[in-house]
Amino acid sequence: SQTEVRFVKTKGIVLIEVDDLLEGGDADHRQKMSLLQKTFKFGKHNSLKCSEGGTFDGMRIRQNRDGSFFMTMKDFILQRLRGFELDKARRKDRTATITQAEHDQTRRVAGGLLWVARKCRPDAAAAVNLLQRKGRDATVQDLLNTNKVIQHLKATADLGIHVRPVPMETVRVCAYADASLNNVDRTKSQGATIIGLVDDMVLS
Repeated sequence: SQTEVRFVKTKGIVLIEVDDLLEGGDADHRQKMSLLQKTFKFGKHNSLKCSEGGTFDGMRIRQNRDGSFFMTMKDFILQRLRGFELDKARRKDRTATITQAEHDQTRRVAGGLLWVARKCRPDAAAAVNLLQRKGRDATVQDLLNTNKVIQHLKATADLGIHVRPVPMETVRVCAYADASLNNVDRTKSQGATIIGLVDDMVLS
């Protein structure tokens, strides 16, 4: 026998990440949030429906009129993401193995790229994976390649992920997987999987 599934209407939602808070809901939810705001001190408050949207956990999020959301890492990419600092002479020595000082920079650069890729720029995931694979064996050319990726991210900082509303009755879990062929030092390959919630029309 089939089990009947009943969806209970959500009154509101609150997401907390360290000192960031993202919330939304109906009139009952608004009343509860008003009580919280009287009890605790809240900082800057932005509506996601305004033209600039609001920020949460490093992302800038804007809600569109159709209920969809558009998320970017524009602020972080333009203001905080930095590449490797190499002088002109060092940039010419492309086959040289990186120094200890350059290796120390790797953690900062890879951490920033990973943060951006995990949030809403998966196109940066391959670059950070390649950089981390190299470790101490990386060359100046690897650092230059990484800097080019960062330049690309800064030039396309407005790109992001568009999350569209999906009715609960037709929501499905979908996974996409793909792999390269010998793109790592011509001996190893990279693979990736994206898992998301989609409307069942995507699968038809």
